[in-house]
Amino acid sequence: MNPGGTATYGHIVRNESTTEVVRKFGVVGRGSKMSNNVAEYAALCEALTFLVNENLNRLPTEVRSDSRLLVNQMNGNWKIRKGLYVKKCFEAKRLATTFERITFK
Repeated sequence: MNPGGTATYGHIVRNESTTEVVRKFGVVGRGSKMSNNVAEYAALCEALTFLVNENLNRLPTEVRSDSRLLVNQMNGNWKIRKGLYVKKCFEAKRLATTFERITFK
């Protein structure tokens, strides 16, 4: 879906022993303001927000994603250009700054 259609997301949070802590999915939105990148960043923001709300942002955190755009932008390797995802990207960047140690793979 790029752009338009229905953007959905899903994420799983696991602890250090790989036990599932939370599994969440949902609809980000519908229509011309949606894209796959909006959905990728929405999933990241949801997961990071969960960790912050549970005070888990003090623990080392590894984020795994199949989105090369997300991983490379969050690692600072790629510039954030224009696109429907930019607002969510900056939200994710802000959330990531609250973590003591976070990596993106």
